[in-house]
Amino acid sequence: MYADSMAGGYAIGGFDATNHFLAECIINAAEAKNTPILLMVPGFAFGGPNDREFIRYLVQRCESAKIPITLHLDHAATYELCVYAISKGFTSVMIDGSSLPFQDNVELTKSVVKCAHACGVSVEAEIGHVGGDEGKLDGTTASENYYTQTPEALNFIEQTNTDSLAVAFGTVHGIYKGPPKLDFERLDDLRKNIRIPLVMHGGSGLSDYDFKKVIAHGINKINIFSEISLSSSRLLYKSLKKVDGNIHIQEALSETSDDIVLIIKKYIDLFHNL
Repeated sequence: MYADSMAGGYAIGGFDATNHFLAECIINAAEAKNTPILLMVPGFAFGGPNDREFIRYLVQRCESAKIPITLHLDHAATYELCVYAISKGFTSVMIDGSSLPFQDNVELTKSVVKCAHACGVSVEAEIGHVGGDEGKLDGTTASENYYTQTPEALNFIEQTNTDSLAVAFGTVHGIYKGPPKLDFERLDDLRKNIRIPLVMHGGSGLSDYDFKKVIAHGINKINIFSEISLSSSRLLYKSLKKVDGNIHIQEALSETSDDIVLIIKKYIDLFHNL
């Protein structure tokens, strides 16, 4: 997927699912567009009472999909969680040591890469730090203090052998407080010097213009979570409210699903410059 995106000048969509509803919306949209994607599960979604059943469903669902789907662990904080995901059938993992001191991040990432590559699994890591929090609904602004530095990124890649790299240049996770201000000169410098795929976290809330621009400046994968998660809640609320709740839950969920699939299909088209 990454080789094709780099050669074709487009970005792969990475969409997070924390439940069956979102997973089905993501897969249905990808199948409708006949476009490979990454179906991602954030690290915070692990550890619940039913996570093993959810993971088993995801692995089987991805294997039976009509198009290639990479099952990706997003933002794992520990080596152990990456190993657990790999053992359950994930084909890609992200180890996020970006909040650690540089050398600690290197050592953590190296350990995950060694295990993952032995199992034929690809690794995404992060250098610099993309701030924000999906749960902070009043918004966040990016801090230039944590933007990715090209020399540090090159050193990190050389030491870790990671397959792709998440970089910080002005995006935030979750909701933006005010208009995003992206550092395209920094992104250009990163793309000019780095030969592996670059990943942008914090896609929800950017304009279509910004999406097209970050792809033109070298981003190969774009993560989306907050918009489809929050839109699902808002659309379901709207569906229930218009009939004062007098609707079967499956009908309400079906209406909401149709609208979320349309949102994801729009992103797929946007990322592929269609």
